[in-house]
Amino acid sequence: EIASSEANSIEWMASMDVLQIGTEGSEVTAASGSREEPLTPSNISVRTQSNYGSQAIDALLVNDTLLFMQRQGRRLREMSYNFERDRYISPDLTQLAEHVTESGVIQTAVARQPDPLVLSVLTDGRLAVMTYDREQNVVAWSTWETQGKIESVTAVYGYPNDEIWLAVNRGTDQAPS
Repeated sequence: EIASSEANSIEWMASMDVLQIGTEGSEVTAASGSREEPLTPSNISVRTQSNYGSQAIDALLVNDTLLFMQRQGRRLREMSYNFERDRYISPDLTQLAEHVTESGVIQTAVARQPDPLVLSVLTDGRLAVMTYDREQNVVAWSTWETQGKIESVTAVYGYPNDEIWLAVNRGTDQAPS
């Protein structure tokens, strides 16, 4: 549990230069007093970074940036450090394509090669795909459809490119007797 004015369950945690934690009501960081010191119960410092709230889907580390789904499951946010504010900010990566994730996201994965693709299974059985390259300022959304309902996605390391695997419910052609 994290001490705050609300009781929120932890939905995900990710370790980078600090421990980043997404709860139902906010996103926080936990760190020790120094980068050289390990995190212990006696030196922990917890700092709220944003109050969007996180969905119970693991955050994705893409290159040096953490991506997480907002609590309602329709907005993908980027948690990145902002030097001017001396804190992490969480811009909305779906701002220009809100219609793509409107039905809601139930699972995410990332394929890293040849270009980073963030894969999001939607509740309506489609796959939302975001081409993401922060260094080049690329955030581009599309949807993939197939015969049947996409239920799950994963990316498998491959050579030269990662492989995207889908579990698709195609139903049955036979009527029950």
